[in-house]
Amino acid sequence: MLLDTGSTDNTMEVAKSLGCTVYDVGTKFLIGINKDTAKKINDKFVVGAEDELVKSGDTLFDFASARNYIAQYSKTAMIATPDCDEVYTKLDIDAINERIERDAEQLEYNFVYSHDENGNP
Repeated sequence: MLLDTGSTDNTMEVAKSLGCTVYDVGTKFLIGINKDTAKKINDKFVVGAEDELVKSGDTLFDFASARNYIAQYSKTAMIATPDCDEVYTKLDIDAINERIERDAEQLEYNFVYSHDENGNP
């Protein structure tokens, strides 16, 4: 199952061709930033002469709401919510299933965004 929030790289077509159910919600989870919100964010996080982080008219992606939205369609007790451009480089499905069978309600993992030349996190 896939929640598409505006991909432009044929993600939906690839997923559908592999048998996935695709929910296309477009920009549903993009939140516009107005002048007051931009000021609050910049006042809180910008230090000294740093550039502003956001400005009025910018948008942010509400990943938590998108994750919770797609979770409602799951027919299983456990879900994983990586982006379609992310990949599990180490996945022990037997260990995961064992923990689920022991009544795990949530699993945690380290998110690794890059690896060195030897494949280490």
